[in-house]
Amino acid sequence: MQKKNWLRYGFAAVLAGSTATSFLVACSGDDDVKPVITPTNDSGTPDTGTLPDSGGGGDADAAGPVLPKLILVHAANEAGPVRLCLARSETNANPDPKTDTLPVVPPLPYKNATGLGSETNIVAIPPGIGSVLPLATLDITTINIKAIVIKPGALIRVGAAGNAKTCSELMAAAAYGPGAVGTATALAENTDFFVLPTIPKGTFKTGETYVGLVTGCPAGLGLDTLGIAKCGPGYSDTTSNLRVLGYKLDKTTQGGTGNVVQFIHGSSHVDAVLPSGNNSVKPFITLSPDAGADGGDRQFLDNAGVTFATTSATSTVVPTPGAKTTGSIAFTSSQFGVTTAGPTIAGGVATWQTLGAAGVTDATFYKPGRGYTFIAVGDPQGVVDPATGDFRGVHFLAFDNDPVVPKL
Repeated sequence: MQKKNWLRYGFAAVLAGSTATSFLVACSGDDDVKPVITPTNDSGTPDTGTLPDSGGGGDADAAGPVLPKLILVHAANEAGPVRLCLARSETNANPDPKTDTLPVVPPLPYKNATGLGSETNIVAIPPGIGSVLPLATLDITTINIKAIVIKPGALIRVGAAGNAKTCSELMAAAAYGPGAVGTATALAENTDFFVLPTIPKGTFKTGETYVGLVTGCPAGLGLDTLGIAKCGPGYSDTTSNLRVLGYKLDKTTQGGTGNVVQFIHGSSHVDAVLPSGNNSVKPFITLSPDAGADGGDRQFLDNAGVTFATTSATSTVVPTPGAKTTGSIAFTSSQFGVTTAGPTIAGGVATWQTLGAAGVTDATFYKPGRGYTFIAVGDPQGVVDPATGDFRGVHFLAFDNDPVVPKL
């Protein structure tokens, strides 16, 4: 297990069965159950789980193609903690969750620090966390992909909290369509789970790295005007805009001691609370003590003086090309943040890099010449409390643009 490469990404430890950091959801039927973060020592024991055959891919080795890498970021605060199933099809442009869901594997994540999830030890992905998905052997270039996010409380109700049911079993037995009603054995669409729009095959290219940003809100939340604005474009109380936005990362390198730095604005919440007409942010990186708010050695990452508006409603977009820094990013001398119409949101890069890792700093994470992406997520009116697993407040996640992919 490559702890130094992916421990910091929060729920990667759970997705791949690591004993590094686990997010647990208390045994409860409530939909707003909160994850509890439990740091433990990393045993370094290799995981023995397997991912089923994708039907269109194989192992990526030295003789085969370099498969795409996918980083999943949960930025949909109002959706609460979720678990994930994937439907896929080579030929069906609209994969059917009832028949095309990946078999065998229960909803991800399904492991934690003590082993498999159970009725009293429910794993889930909390909002505000991101991870490199463990799809080391799944060729996502040739398949249409549809994500299904499931509420952990609903899994408890149907007896699937302890991973007794696979994604295929759950989706085949589920009730679909408007007005679907859940039972003791069946999940209900738009109440217990939400089917996100399809990511068409060809979206992901061989050898590239992508961020899949889960954003928006499920319908029927009964939000006030500000709450609706926080959900972003296309949302109403009767219309869900839950979706996955795709961003291709810049894998070029700076060379020498510098770094390539990118920014993804993944927080519609930030835009909603800014004064009217100022719904944009300007990201920056500082590589030594800043000489001034708009000058000195603070480097803005807009490349052309433009600001970053809220997350787009389009299915696949590309962030601004990486800005090349002249110095090397380091925990002790670098700062990342954004300026808005209000106060600057900033902090040392160690702060952003470790939010998902229970305060554990990996001093080897930032390396000279490599590319990194900072992703803004969360709500300025929320809180960030790693001790309780609450990451709904505004913060940044940091990722290597060419990460090591964990295996199930």
